[in-house]
Amino acid sequence: MRVGNAVSAAPDPNPKPHGARPMADFTPDMITPDVEARFWAKVDRRGDDECWPWTASPKRVYGSFKIGRRMWIATHVALHLAGSHRKDRLFALHSCDNPRCCNPSHLRWGTDAENANDRNCRTRQARGVSHGSAKLTEDAVRQIRRDQRFYHVIAADFGVSRPVVSGIKSGKYWSHVC
Repeated sequence: MRVGNAVSAAPDPNPKPHGARPMADFTPDMITPDVEARFWAKVDRRGDDECWPWTASPKRVYGSFKIGRRMWIATHVALHLAGSHRKDRLFALHSCDNPRCCNPSHLRWGTDAENANDRNCRTRQARGVSHGSAKLTEDAVRQIRRDQRFYHVIAADFGVSRPVVSGIKSGKYWSHVC
């Protein structure tokens, strides 16, 4: 990207949480016994089937861990320590839905699409009336779907735009409402 006469790098389309890095350029020789002990000291290791929460940086959703001069995503380090090495562009997915969990038996590598699918299947994203900017109720959505009038007339009656009415009728919006 050109800024005036200077050239700067293009912004990262997928910025990592609070400067932590994925494990793509991570090498096994970076993990010494001291580093491993320091990492596990920041994890509340419980039973094998329980979540092992990251206890450092409690104000952050995802943990980060410093090795040398770089910060790494804590779940990525946990998977690496368990012998599961990251392939390029994969994410640490949680079977437990606890972003602070570092239990390797709750983690696996997955694609962005798998991550989004997990989020949608487990309804971890605000939808419908629970979304902070929702203007409609589920009953209103059902009424809009049954309404046979012109879209602009329906939109005016419900206080939304014509594209919103179109999205509701096509199933693009409010798809969770039957």
